[in-house]
Amino acid sequence: NMVVNKVSKAAKTGNDFIELLPGSGDAGSSQNSAQRPLQVASCAIKWLARPVETRAERWLTLSKLVATAAAADSNLTMKFKDHLMLLVGEGDITERAEMVQLVEELLANKVPKQLAREALTWLAQRAPADAVRMWPALLTPNAPSDSVELEDVQALLALCTSGGHRLPAVSMVVARGLSDEIVECLVGCDLPHARLLALQALQDRLFKQRDEPPELLRRLRADPCHIVRVAA
Repeated sequence: NMVVNKVSKAAKTGNDFIELLPGSGDAGSSQNSAQRPLQVASCAIKWLARPVETRAERWLTLSKLVATAAAADSNLTMKFKDHLMLLVGEGDITERAEMVQLVEELLANKVPKQLAREALTWLAQRAPADAVRMWPALLTPNAPSDSVELEDVQALLALCTSGGHRLPAVSMVVARGLSDEIVECLVGCDLPHARLLALQALQDRLFKQRDEPPELLRRLRADPCHIVRVAA
């Protein structure tokens, strides 16, 4: 384990420096060895975030540190709320710009999907328009084995419907990979842009398979929205 000995600021550059010293603990434990980098990072973040009065001027550095640590935590030993606890303790982030920057840094570092989901859900309760804008990152696969999950699409549709937000653009790659269950969910949504996304997925499949139009496509051809109807 490591402990923070001192946090100082360089006179010329204004950069923050954290001095770490070896601490006591079971150095022979393989589990401790695997978690030690995350523990060191967590300790550094917690100290750098204090005192509260100077936290705002260090927020960019803190956001990047949290995102880097979270991306390295492939076993998800820390949840999003745990990272928040390091930053603000029992308090909360009140500045919208700070909320947005933190979540943007997490998504840019391609943190595990569950952590990204927790972060976006948290942001949606405080800055819903920004959460909607960033939501496609949760739908974009980080690995070939990744797939879009129904719960994430349903959460996005609910957020857009309740707040009057426009559905964000989704890439063709994502549209092609949508499951039948998700496409059916989109077809039944009140948002015209959701039904257009379903149409995009259906037409791509038809182009590949050259089958007869499925029932979902026939429903879209009778859609109450003129744009959806014409596109179908």
